[in-house]
Amino acid sequence: MVPPGKPTGSISANPNPILVPAGATAGQTTIRWTSTAKTVVVCVGSPDGEIFAATHGGSHSAITGRWVKDRMTFFLQNVSEKQSLSAVHTLASMTVTLKPEQSQPYSPLNKTLRHERH
Repeated sequence: MVPPGKPTGSISANPNPILVPAGATAGQTTIRWTSTAKTVVVCVGSPDGEIFAATHGGSHSAITGRWVKDRMTFFLQNVSEKQSLSAVHTLASMTVTLKPEQSQPYSPLNKTLRHERH
């Protein structure tokens, strides 16, 4: 149970997992977060990692670039009262994974025929 007055938050990614071409090591997703805190930041990799976004409370979203790696974790941090970026101020976190796209098996129905005139 959350103590009264303590800020809450949630964070998610869509898509998650991210479908990437076979051999790709990074992808792109949309991060969505909601918080009752006055001010929050979304950090990458750790509670005190690089800041991806900074917003007031409420619901927000932002699209990443194609730099999201497999098992990358995003942290929603409460910084309403200038709190330090540390685990104690983490409101929520989530991990994004990559999933290689399956290659299509060969099928004559998928083959494009070219007719050449002689």
